[in-house]
Amino acid sequence: MPFEIEKLDLDLAWRRVKSDLQTGRTFVHSPLEIELIEAARVDWLDQLREKLRIGYRPHSPLIADIPKGNGAVRPGALLSLEDRVVYSAAVGAILGSINTGLAWSQGRVDFSYRLSERLRRVDWFTNTFNSWTAFRNASLKRIEEGATYVVLTDITGFYENIDLAVLFSDLRSLGADIEIVQLLQVCLNRWCVVPNRGIPQGQSPSDVLAKVYLNAVDQVIVDMGIDYIRYVDDMRIFCSEIPACKKALMFLTHALRRRGLNLQSAKTEILSAVNAKRIIEGITPVITEVQQRYREFLEEIMGSIDPYMSISEIDQNVDPNAAPVEVVREVFRLNFLEAGAKFNRTLFHYLLNRLGAQSDEYAVEYCLGQFASKPQETQPILDYIRMTPAIPRTFEVLEEFLESPECIYDYQIYQLFNWVNSLEGFPPSVRLIAIARRISFDNARPAFLRGVCRIVLQNHGTMADLERLEGSYGAIHDEFEKAQLLVSLKRLEAGRRNAFYGRVGGDGPLCAQAVALVKEQRI
Repeated sequence: MPFEIEKLDLDLAWRRVKSDLQTGRTFVHSPLEIELIEAARVDWLDQLREKLRIGYRPHSPLIADIPKGNGAVRPGALLSLEDRVVYSAAVGAILGSINTGLAWSQGRVDFSYRLSERLRRVDWFTNTFNSWTAFRNASLKRIEEGATYVVLTDITGFYENIDLAVLFSDLRSLGADIEIVQLLQVCLNRWCVVPNRGIPQGQSPSDVLAKVYLNAVDQVIVDMGIDYIRYVDDMRIFCSEIPACKKALMFLTHALRRRGLNLQSAKTEILSAVNAKRIIEGITPVITEVQQRYREFLEEIMGSIDPYMSISEIDQNVDPNAAPVEVVREVFRLNFLEAGAKFNRTLFHYLLNRLGAQSDEYAVEYCLGQFASKPQETQPILDYIRMTPAIPRTFEVLEEFLESPECIYDYQIYQLFNWVNSLEGFPPSVRLIAIARRISFDNARPAFLRGVCRIVLQNHGTMADLERLEGSYGAIHDEFEKAQLLVSLKRLEAGRRNAFYGRVGGDGPLCAQAVALVKEQRI
């Protein structure tokens, strides 16, 4: 059906999508995504407006298995750039109604992804770190004020089990524009893996809609006088006695079941306040100890220091090279190298950041052994190694892992080659180039993985590789991937390259801009 395009702000939607790409909110950032769209933005958005005006037809998503640990995966929906912009524009168009309907619970019951009150702000949410801190502090405050028992629980497969019919009803109840809701119906029903269920993970608009979906649950639980707060699907109930906990948990279970959701029994616990506090505090006592030992070290070299100053504040006033790396090493040894130590990912990230800030290689050998057993930690490990002198010897480990039977996740391979491409002054080995070559021409592999592997050939491959890339152009149907490939041919002999560009440069605005970027040496 024809659509009133004036209801959608595609320019703002693109800025929001771009922000998500730049800040790592999305699972995948394909090579040249931002550069190509920015170069062709006016024509590309005009083309998208016309598609919306006559009746938008969304694309089918690619589902990437994102490792979660212990063999579990999260279904990451990789939407096309057009779909991402349309999704962002549609949710943005009804953000006012959503903000009004959810205002009662924000920062009181629902602490997750606090919505910005400025409807045209590029960032959808206020600082998420502050939101988590507020959730933690609110939990501890309830214990301090007398809660003797706490229920800790969360939802099984929350995003993928959202009932779309119920979600659309919720949006209409909040007063959302009917035509916008109908556009979301068309899109979300095309993107769901199971018919009529699920919203795509790894998308900021989905985080907004997830808040909408649990709003009715929040309301009914609070109306029953239950002391309850949550962060996304992490839910906590505070009671004075165990029977009250069980009754509240049963009521929460019924409320979720009416929406097609279930609690994770393995993660549902009724704990005493003392035990709950220990879990809620998490690694804070460990970090506090590290910070205290850091302060003690600094006192020896600079005298007195404000005991309430945070580590980040200390680092602003102290040479980071003076930080006691031996303290961080010792905490790492006790919590990760000692036999029987239980893996704590938050502490792991904290310590890697501290070691990396000083280019210390203490944890490198441990980290290089984790690609198979802890694939969900691949990016933090790579970020740490980048800050150390260990990059050259990492390549050999990557070669062995990429060709091992334990390397099973396309998404993890994408992370590894994306990291290799980002390194300056460290060209990939011949063996890594060979692995990238195999993947680049394997059409059974997802486009996002082929894209990062093509970058390896673009920058380090042979002329034969470039000829093969040229020959593979005709088998590609997605315009964005075609534009990526055209940029990959920039090292091809100029006469041959430009003749090819002349034949295919009119295949769309992105292809035209890819040719212009190469010819003008802007990329």
